[in-house]
Amino acid sequence: MIRRFGRSMLLAALVIVLATAGTACGGGDESAGTEESPSASATETTAATTEETTYRNTQYGFEITYTEPLSQLNLTDTGGAEYAIAFVDKDGPTIHDDYANGVRISVFKLPRAYKAAEVPKLRDQFEQALKEMVADTSGGKVTSDVTATEIDGVPGFTVNYRFTEGGEQLACRVTVLIKGKWEYDLTEQTLSDDWTSMESTLHQVVQSFKTF
Repeated sequence: MIRRFGRSMLLAALVIVLATAGTACGGGDESAGTEESPSASATETTAATTEETTYRNTQYGFEITYTEPLSQLNLTDTGGAEYAIAFVDKDGPTIHDDYANGVRISVFKLPRAYKAAEVPKLRDQFEQALKEMVADTSGGKVTSDVTATEIDGVPGFTVNYRFTEGGEQLACRVTVLIKGKWEYDLTEQTLSDDWTSMESTLHQVVQSFKTF
């Protein structure tokens, strides 16, 4: 796994379907354990309520809402992506000192802009790349069909897979969304034993994804 929730996000490099040859994600570090502050290069803000926190990134045009037990984890190694961030259960299980349960968002810049109508035509490429990448992991197995999906009007694909790391089996679901020149990879991950209890929380985060 990547340091602090990363290398395990295998498919965050799935941009190989559309652009360049990718590898598994690199590591990530906490930034003092706090939410990011706006910066000159990427204005990122959070607006908290009693139960929900919304993370917004104006540079890459997206926002996402998360709830406890998840909290923001800033990543320094994006694994080849333009940008990556994670929302993890810091009180949950770890593997090699990496957080095991949470959601990671990776943003890739594509070689050209894609129209929504073009995205379904990428399904075969996506599926082939997925199978090859999962096969390269220990105990890797695709556990669902690749299906078309749409979140906030942005089309893409979703699929479930599993692999092992540090003697533990991890359950994952990756959703790849494509809007114009941007690819957003949203990966949900838990220890397999935690998937049933955590799936709803993680999936709500993914479904809250919005672009602007």
